[in-house]
Amino acid sequence: MKRNNLRKCFFFLILLSLFSISIFSINLKFEAGYLNNQIHRDNYFDAIGIELDIPLFSMIRYHLGCGFIHDGQRLSGWEDELIGHRWYNSSGYFYHESDKLSIKLGLQNFSIGLGDKYPLFFREEIGSFNGLSLEWSPTDYFTLRNSLILVRFAPYGVVGAEGNAGFSKSLYHRSYTFKHNELKFGFHDSIFFIDRNFDPWYVFSLLPYTAVQEIRHMSGPEKEQINDNAMIGAFISYEPGKIRLYTDLLIDDINANAIFDPSNQTVTKLAANAGADYHIDSLTLSLEGAISTAYVFARTHSSLPYEYSKGEKENVKNYIIEENMLGYKYGENSSSFIFELEHTFGFYGSYENVLIGTREPWNPWHGESTYEQGMNFFLGGVSETRNILKVGFRKDFTLFSELSKIDTFFGICIKNINNENTYLPLLGILISLDWR
Repeated sequence: MKRNNLRKCFFFLILLSLFSISIFSINLKFEAGYLNNQIHRDNYFDAIGIELDIPLFSMIRYHLGCGFIHDGQRLSGWEDELIGHRWYNSSGYFYHESDKLSIKLGLQNFSIGLGDKYPLFFREEIGSFNGLSLEWSPTDYFTLRNSLILVRFAPYGVVGAEGNAGFSKSLYHRSYTFKHNELKFGFHDSIFFIDRNFDPWYVFSLLPYTAVQEIRHMSGPEKEQINDNAMIGAFISYEPGKIRLYTDLLIDDINANAIFDPSNQTVTKLAANAGADYHIDSLTLSLEGAISTAYVFARTHSSLPYEYSKGEKENVKNYIIEENMLGYKYGENSSSFIFELEHTFGFYGSYENVLIGTREPWNPWHGESTYEQGMNFFLGGVSETRNILKVGFRKDFTLFSELSKIDTFFGICIKNINNENTYLPLLGILISLDWR
């Protein structure tokens, strides 16, 4: 019976695809993958899905992604019928694209930051969220990017029957990029808040989010009882020919007293990312690293659960930091670097090193009464190291006049905790077909 129900679900996806092709002039993408990645959890991962791209009007299209998935995280009432799988909706947004303007509205992936492997502000692999993304380039020398992300959408209060498990949580982010020949530089401006999704003060004001927050909470006559988390940053990249150099900085809190009043220091919370790509003949060499201080992305008060995450430890079963951090994937008090080599034929290999200290974004000041002054890297020491080696093959090719892609790899992760090594095998394969 279970296998028959799984066949029905698979048949439904095929019917949806055929119906859409016959009714609309669309692009269709079919994707299937399997991943045995035991670094974070013991469960394997597999998914089968489709993506549809449907023209609606002359300048507006609609993109839909759906399917069923096994990821060891969540199940639905259909887990028996789907043999441990669940339905998922990966995207569903209206969009417009032109030379100077790109707009997306709806369920989509967001990526904010210069890093390919370690973006600081928001990473695409964390999942899909409802929201608005805008990119506007009025000239060749300037680009504005604006993202309004509803991390948790709860317009009528809490969601579900778990009390505070459903409070609203949102991130608004802007970046301003200035370009001159091969040089690009700019600034980040973001605000992270709970208990509401739409805030007109932030949406409609052209002032920096930090300034708006201070006006409402500290300087204005209303003295609003808000405790939003503003973050700023800066970035620069240089791309002369075959090489690309870049660096990115996220500042959560900065300790100005370290300069102006050293005897009365506060705390500095930040994360930094830097990397280089070099193209030589048929090879591409990439090196990227990131580091974060203690307390960055974390709560400052137990009753204000605005840690920079998709979920909160008290509300997520089997909470794993790498599956919940919205920004830098390894969270606070950690560092990582990865070296990757790829040949144009499709073969690639990578080595990643990760150092992890105490990571407790749900626990203000790691359980102490207050923070450790200054800028603290690996506060409490390094408690875990990971060395991850992968080799694989990925290639775009044409099959039956349609674009296809295959990506497969195997490898090993050597995890060391308390001077004890654990060896974890890694294996993955992804196949996609793209009809246009």
